[in-house]
Amino acid sequence: MLGTDSLKELRAIPADKLLEAVSKPGAERRGPSMVAVDGYFLPKTAGDVFAAGQQHDVPLLAGWNHDEGSGAVLSAKPPLTAASVKELGEKEFKDKATEFFKLYPATDDATAIRSWQDFAGDKFIAFGTWKWMEAQSATGKSPIYRYRFDQAPPDDPSRQPGMGAFHSGEIEYVFGTLEWRIPTLWRSEDKTLSELMRKYWANFAKSGNPNGAGLPQWPAYKPGGDAQVMHFSGQSQAAKDDHRERYLFLKRTWEK
Repeated sequence: MLGTDSLKELRAIPADKLLEAVSKPGAERRGPSMVAVDGYFLPKTAGDVFAAGQQHDVPLLAGWNHDEGSGAVLSAKPPLTAASVKELGEKEFKDKATEFFKLYPATDDATAIRSWQDFAGDKFIAFGTWKWMEAQSATGKSPIYRYRFDQAPPDDPSRQPGMGAFHSGEIEYVFGTLEWRIPTLWRSEDKTLSELMRKYWANFAKSGNPNGAGLPQWPAYKPGGDAQVMHFSGQSQAAKDDHRERYLFLKRTWEK
């Protein structure tokens, strides 16, 4: 992009030239390619570090939200339909499209839109987070606590309606800051859930285990047929992971 791999030469490039280079269309770097393995701070890729069991083996609490992909669906132009989702899926997965649609069905408009929202969220954050937990479980000994945030906050007048449990929607629950954004719209169930999540997160920060007296049991995550996921909502409880096949399919397809 800049015509050199010399640190000395890179330091000599004016800041405005650096900004110009990374601001050009197509210059964005996302995913593994944006990580600079410099041999000093990061000796190898994160995947290689975990595969070798060289990560800091500490307890892990990780997860994502039910509607991570809602923004992508609501902003789609023209609005998505079963036909357009089938076209998008076939373009994305080509000869594996049939297998894709078994996991993300598109039998009618409503089902197809929900499936594409799920896929958008998986592609954006869920699959990568799942891979992280799988990597830790493969070579680490410390426990993993996996969650999914299912509570849809009240619609914010400043946001597009219908976002559901959108990306970052859990943050104000975890940190007890419900009053800052839409102070008059929160419901009692939101405040109760915020209190519950704050207790879990505080327990985890103190001991590496989110469980505590009076809290619904949050089992440690162990990949496999009975993997447990804590679902946060008005009725928070742990339940069996029912989407593992989706992530295994994406892994097979994307990691050739």
